[in-house]
Amino acid sequence: MRAAVLLGVFAYFAFLVASAPASLLVPRVRAASNGAVELTDTKGTIWSASARALVTPRQTAPITLDRVAWNWRPARLIAGEMAFAVELVANGVDATFDVARGVSTVEFRDVAARGDVARLSAWVPFVRTWQPAGSLLLEAPRLAWDGSMLAGNLSLEWRGATTALSTVKPLGSYRAEARAEGGPAKLSVTTLEGPLRIAGQGTLALPSKATFTGEARAQSEAAALAPLLDLMGPKRADGAHAIDWQAR
Repeated sequence: MRAAVLLGVFAYFAFLVASAPASLLVPRVRAASNGAVELTDTKGTIWSASARALVTPRQTAPITLDRVAWNWRPARLIAGEMAFAVELVANGVDATFDVARGVSTVEFRDVAARGDVARLSAWVPFVRTWQPAGSLLLEAPRLAWDGSMLAGNLSLEWRGATTALSTVKPLGSYRAEARAEGGPAKLSVTTLEGPLRIAGQGTLALPSKATFTGEARAQSEAAALAPLLDLMGPKRADGAHAIDWQAR
C-alpha cells in the first residue's frame, strides 16, 4: 500500500511538472537576461511551447520575434544534456536549431537561418543608412560556448548584394566562413559571383572585436564601381583596393 501511495505521489508530481505552463518561464527569462528578453503570448508547457518575444540589445534597436517555439529533446538526456529544438520567426528572418546545455557548455547544432538584408538592417542603425539588400543564408553544424570561448564552424552567404552606395545592382554574392577552436575565430571571405570581387581573411573575438584584411576589385563595370571601391580602401598599383578594417 505504501509503495502504491508513493508511486501515486510521484506520478502526480510528474504530471504537474510535465503540464507546467510556459508562462512560468516569463519571469525567469526576464531575470536571466537582466530584462533584455521579454516573453509574451505564451502557449503550451515549459517543455513544448510557443511565444512572442521582445529582445532589447544594448547596441542595436529592439528586436521583435513574432514566434519563438521550443520542443524538449528527451533523448539527449542520455548524453547528459538538457536540449530543445528551437524555431525563431521575425520580420525578415527565420531560423531553426537545437540548443543543448551540458555540464560546462552550451551547444548549438544544425543551425539554419535565412533573412532579408533590407529588413535586418533596420535592427542596426549605422548599417541602415547604406540601404543594403539581398538575402542572407547562415549555416552552422555545431557551435559550442563555454562562457568565454567559442568552438565550431559557421558559414554566412550574402546573395544578390546591393547597397545605396553603388548604382551597380547586384554587386555580387559572397560567402564568409568562421572557424573557431577555442580562441578568436578565423574569418575568410570569398566572392561567389558578381562584378565586385572581394577576398580576404581576419579574426573575430566575441563579443565585438574583429579584424579583416583583403582586397576588392572590379571584374567588370569598373567606372560605376569606382566610388564604392574608393570607400572600401586605397587603390594599389595592381588596380585592387586594399581593405584593412578593425572593430573593437
